[in-house]
Amino acid sequence: MVSTRALLSSVSMVVPAADPLSPEPPLPGPWLERTFAPGAALLAQGDVPTAVYEIRSGWVLLSSFLPDGRRQVVDFCLPGSIIGLQHPPRGTSEQSAQTLTRVAAAALPVSILGSALLTNPLLAIGLAQRVAAGQERARALLVSLGRRTARERVAHLLLDLFVRVRLRVPACAGEEIPLPLTQEHLADAVGLSPKHVNRMLRLLREHGVVALHGRTLRVLDHDRLLDEAGVAEYPVRLARAG
Repeated sequence: MVSTRALLSSVSMVVPAADPLSPEPPLPGPWLERTFAPGAALLAQGDVPTAVYEIRSGWVLLSSFLPDGRRQVVDFCLPGSIIGLQHPPRGTSEQSAQTLTRVAAAALPVSILGSALLTNPLLAIGLAQRVAAGQERARALLVSLGRRTARERVAHLLLDLFVRVRLRVPACAGEEIPLPLTQEHLADAVGLSPKHVNRMLRLLREHGVVALHGRTLRVLDHDRLLDEAGVAEYPVRLARAG
């Protein structure tokens, strides 16, 4: 069975070689430190964003709603993620961002974003890289929704979250990570009903792949998880950003 260290070493080419488990360093710039309680709205669909956020700790749910209230989870934002640039310039947001846990974030007012980018090339490059990584995850989600089976979708999402948390949150070690998500969150991310997700989770547990207990995900067999996700090895570009 592949160990956690071996699995994570497969992404060492895209993180600092000196410490492959290091979190994303904070981006430079005139950021304002903020904290948010669980359930707080960082961004509302249909609003014009007033700030760009860099998540420093915690989980944020990025989602889009249809007029009848149905929801598609677009991303689970972890430390290092950027929120507030997923929309056309000067346009309204097509997504909402809500905290799932207590969140520490750095805010950059949109009113000074342009000048900050002009005077700080490292900030501009860092934002571009992290937004591009988010777009890559969106592409992977599209592939999952369009071509993967229900079981593959669930396994792929759990694999993605496991490696991303291990890379972005150094305090997490071993085969377990915190997973502050409900089955409704998972269902809305993979385009299935909560009942269908529950059935897929039960099958993965019965086959000795993963186990969910409360708010904790435990990987039981990494080789089997890769197989169930329908990938030969972990897609390193997905693991790169928060």
